[in-house]
Parts: sequence; structure tokens; C-alpha cells
Amino acid sequence: MIAYKNDKAVGCAGLKGYSSADAEIKRVWVDPAYRGQGLATKLMELIETKAKERNFKRVILQTREIMQDAVALYRKLGYHQIANYSPYDKLKDVVCFAKDIQGNR
Repeated sequence: MIAYKNDKAVGCAGLKGYSSADAEIKRVWVDPAYRGQGLATKLMELIETKAKERNFKRVILQTREIMQDAVALYRKLGYHQIANYSPYDKLKDVVCFAKDIQGNR
């Protein structure tokens, strides 16, 4: 998914199946010049909708502890920290999050 402002790509987010129940959110990013406008929140909402449409029960993601804005965003959107999943379970400074989406249609 790509976010545009005036025909310029300013953000993105991806979704891929991780298991039959879990979809993994990948590469959430917003151009620094366009941050603080709610684009990341909108991308997350849209990507969660796509996961629901594909009948996943939960979305998962990973980030780094140093990405404080991302961690704050995920927590604000109802994500909770989970044990690091493969292939991130052996990396340092990585944190993983999940959000149940099955009952939120």
C-alpha cells in the first residue's frame, strides 16, 4: 500500500501472510516531511482492514526498540508486545507486537 500526497509517494505499508491465522505488517514508513499528519495511523487502519478481508485473526509486526515513535503508534492503536517470532527471535533490540482483529468487523 502506498500513500500519496499531490502525486508524490509519501508513505507505505505492506501485508503478508505469516500463518493461517496471522498476517504480518511490513515496512510501515512515512516520509519525515509528512509525519504528524495521521498518515501512519491511516495506513495501519487500511492494512488492518485488508487483513480482516483476508480472514486473518491477528496482525503481527516487528520493529526496533529505538524506533520510539513507531512503538508509541502501535501501542496507541491497541497493539500489545509479544514474544519475538521467527525470524526476529534471535535479533537484538527487536520488539514484536500483535493485535487481534477477528471481532472487529
